[in-house]
Amino acid sequence: MQKTPDNLAMLALIRSNAATSAGYCIADAKGLAGHQYSVRCTSQMIKHGELVRVKVPGHFLRFVATQAQADILRAALLAGKPKRTRDSDRAKSAVPIDSRGPLRRLVASESQSLGGTTRADCAHAESHDGAFARVVQRLIEAGKLHRCKVKGHAFRYFADLDNGTAWQAATPPYSPPVKPRQRRPKPQATPKVTKVVISKAVKPATPRPVRAIGQHQKIVIRREYSPPAPRVDAVIVWPARMPECRMMPDRYAVSVPMQRIGTASWVTL
Repeated sequence: MQKTPDNLAMLALIRSNAATSAGYCIADAKGLAGHQYSVRCTSQMIKHGELVRVKVPGHFLRFVATQAQADILRAALLAGKPKRTRDSDRAKSAVPIDSRGPLRRLVASESQSLGGTTRADCAHAESHDGAFARVVQRLIEAGKLHRCKVKGHAFRYFADLDNGTAWQAATPPYSPPVKPRQRRPKPQATPKVTKVVISKAVKPATPRPVRAIGQHQKIVIRREYSPPAPRVDAVIVWPARMPECRMMPDRYAVSVPMQRIGTASWVTL
């Protein structure tokens, strides 16, 4: 821990209070700068042997300087102030239930009748929604209410068990009437509808001429005669500026005359 002025002031407060008979409590550091580091300070001082922790159930944690002071303070706390009672340890029937709230008073009064009471009878009470089941359960645990049930009827609550037993004996069980099973009507057959087709007027067919057996028609096809095109030998043409080149003869070579563009023979071609 850094030795800042705030930390030194807190250490001085812890040492001064721990030397007293009441010891030091974490609540004593409230109001000082850096009081959130009080737990860290006490933990480090316990490790160095400067403080002794005193823990008594129902009391705040305290710290003293020596073990002798811790024993005296523990005995004083156990003898002087009793242990705080928590809600989980407190008996639910210890508090007078009838004096709590209008809903509990209504349930306690209505359950004393011969017919008892139900949830629907107390629906008009204030703060009924969500609290009726809790109120009834507390009264049943306290022995001031009894739950009775008949098949088909809602729960009834009685302050006297004899009234509840008499109600169960006099009330017949209720079962809803069985509805007759409704069968679906059979689907009726749909009559067939003949589709009317309106046809267009048909043109009468042209009668073909009837020929006698052995009578045939002679068809003559004439074609005009055109003479064949004259056959021209192949000629290799060379441009005027291109030097004449002779290909090497081989076994596939064909002798073809060669002419140069612009010569007399080219003009007569």
